Amino acid sequence: PSLFQMFSGCASVERIRIAGVSDTADDRSRSITLPRDMDTSGTFTASRAFSDMATLSSVVLSSDTLEGDLALFGRAVNLTYLFQDSFTSPAANGTPTSARVQITNAFNSPQANLSYAFAGCDALENVTMQDVGSGDAATLAHMFEGISGLREMTLVRVGAGASADLTSFAAGICARDMNGEDAHISLTSVGSGGASVLDCAFEGAFADANTGPSSSVTFAIDASATDTPTLASARAMFYKGSAEATYLSHIDLSGLGNIAYSPARTASLAYMFAGDASLTNISLAPQNPDAPFIGFATDMRYMFTGCAALHDLDLTGVGTSRLEGATSGIGPSAM
Repeated sequence: PSLFQMFSGCASVERIRIAGVSDTADDRSRSITLPRDMDTSGTFTASRAFSDMATLSSVVLSSDTLEGDLALFGRAVNLTYLFQDSFTSPAANGTPTSARVQITNAFNSPQANLSYAFAGCDALENVTMQDVGSGDAATLAHMFEGISGLREMTLVRVGAGASADLTSFAAGICARDMNGEDAHISLTSVGSGGASVLDCAFEGAFADANTGPSSSVTFAIDASATDTPTLASARAMFYKGSAEATYLSHIDLSGLGNIAYSPARTASLAYMFAGDASLTNISLAPQNPDAPFIGFATDMRYMFTGCAALHDLDLTGVGTSRLEGATSGIGPSAM
């Protein structure tokens, strides 16, 4: 069963909502209204279902009353390009407005593929998600790539299943038209299920020289978590890529996770912050003093190269004892 391109190109729709969540006259106009307990358990493909909806300004989807396969698209596997190139000219009854996405408890099938789900949504400013894309072996690669106008992102337990692929997850966000405004990215238990890949996650992001001076990216661990999350790789995570430079001032990775060495994983941190001209402080201190942030990284080449403004760097959670070719290291022994 498929919802492939179901609403694609509906360029006059401004809102997608769940019945009963908000029922003002304004919310009901120019809207797609979905049943509160909509059963999508038989849907396996929803690729491009909401793509190319240029004037979309608000998406509020929640299935907090349902669980398991009955949750929103709880068995759907192909969710690629779901909203791609929507939110490009957001409006409210013809008047330009800020655009937002709020999604709870959705797209949690094992092996769900959310690649490029919101790619190219240039004017999307606010993203809030909880319990999204957290089935094991989910792919969230390029999920938010190119959202150049983003100002706020709050994600809780997104991509939190085992072996999640978050490659280029938020590449190119906040890249133009910042006009001195700050952008704040808060990620709690994102990529926390073990063996997750965050390579190039923010590559080319914050590339506007007019990015606000207090802009930040913060990783935290959910208070309910009992285990320290592990990562397979975070290579070039904040690398400038093809941009001239990046201009993110504050990064806190104390809740990101532990790089877990194994022969099958690269465990690379190479180029992680390379080329960030505005980065002033980085925290790599562990939230749990007994669980180092980076225990067994194998590659840290060019990790901070080009960070000309960097003056506060906490490396107390970094271990280097697995660096290839190293005869000694900082931090815990890999034995």
